[in-house]
Amino acid sequence: MTSLTAKQQESRRYPRYPVCLMASVLKDDWAREQVLGASDVFDLSVRGCQIFSEITLEAGRFVGFRLFIPGEQVPVRVDLASVRWSTGGQSGLEFMVMANKDEERLTKFVRTLR
Repeated sequence: MTSLTAKQQESRRYPRYPVCLMASVLKDDWAREQVLGASDVFDLSVRGCQIFSEITLEAGRFVGFRLFIPGEQVPVRVDLASVRWSTGGQSGLEFMVMANKDEERLTKFVRTLR
């Protein structure tokens, strides 16, 4: 896994926290929930995450994303995420579009990681 240097971490607007969560990556088709593959999330903020996945994601691609939070039955739904970078099965996602209720749930969860 790639770790961020202190300078890279300082340059982020939203702090990221180490996690071990499951997620699903979906096609960027708003009408369907077509899963491309499962992924492991190991770095999370309120605006993005770093994942490891067996599927290949190209930088610049848009995807849907479902994040499974422990103790919750319904995943946090990110309707549109941008793949910012991708290397060797690891990718950085920026969350672009999500419903207010999902953003609130994600924010609440991230606050518990501090």
